[in-house]
Amino acid sequence: MNVLLIERTDNIAIPAAQVPAHLVKHLIPYARTYFAGDEQGELLELNIKIGPFSFWMHYINMRTLTTLNPFTADHVLALHHWFGGNIPAQLRDGHPVILGDNECNLFNLLPEVHTAWPAIDSSLSIHLNLDPTRIKDVAEKYPAFKALEQLPLFDQSALINGFPYKIDEVRRETLNRIISCKYVHQQAKYFFRRNFLDMYLQFLTQLKNEKLPKLELDQRTIDRLSLLKMYLSNHPDFDITLPAMAVKSQLSEEVITRGFEQLFNISFDDYLLQVRMYRAYDLLMQTPSGKLAVAHKTGYYSYMAFIRAFIKFFGCDPVTLRREQ
Repeated sequence: MNVLLIERTDNIAIPAAQVPAHLVKHLIPYARTYFAGDEQGELLELNIKIGPFSFWMHYINMRTLTTLNPFTADHVLALHHWFGGNIPAQLRDGHPVILGDNECNLFNLLPEVHTAWPAIDSSLSIHLNLDPTRIKDVAEKYPAFKALEQLPLFDQSALINGFPYKIDEVRRETLNRIISCKYVHQQAKYFFRRNFLDMYLQFLTQLKNEKLPKLELDQRTIDRLSLLKMYLSNHPDFDITLPAMAVKSQLSEEVITRGFEQLFNISFDDYLLQVRMYRAYDLLMQTPSGKLAVAHKTGYYSYMAFIRAFIKFFGCDPVTLRREQ
């Protein structure tokens, strides 16, 4: 009960039927499942391994003050997201770390046990691990990952970013897609792999933006940018351009370009692409809509342009994906 798995090397898991009924709603069909419970509390852990990524989600419900021991069996870069009360922790070298509600950090973790003290109550901990030996391969296709190649991966466990980052609205959308996903087999593999990429790409944008001059944004501008993000999310089928959105939001193109990325750690164009691609994926998997209709419903009036964008984004052909459903 006291070990919190950050990574493990075996594939041993338990059947979903062994999970208490009140926790079944949290299960992800594609994930391996682990559960432990005693008088101290309950710990439900879910794991998805795809390519260089390993996703771990921990539902923690403590009834008493308890020491948990996070453990990784491999050297990993762990992108950690925390939802709950403040959690003090101590790395193996004695370095203290405190992660607050709705915050994330990137850790370099060696195969060893650490210590954490979660609050009494329910918390959600999410780690997205990346195999450090495969960063170069990922960076060849996604250049933003070159920033990780340049990090000093110490010979001891350490925090990589100097202070915790707040989890923005777009990262929450990504996490919600993962947590609520009911896809299995190949459909799940492509879906999760892209979401895992997005989580790291958003964090790397956050890491990059930390060093850049900030654009002064008053509350009116922040509200308008949030409304603009909502508009993109709700209207992926519209012919959306930056100049048109500048007129609609009554913001300059520069404020949209810089402010959107500063607030949401993703560019205006990349967010629009993300919205369209995930909408297309769900339409292909969950509705009988024809492929041309799906293209039109996601803002593409050229069928071939839609196919090319889909393959580049997910790494799979939508025609083959639907056939394998």
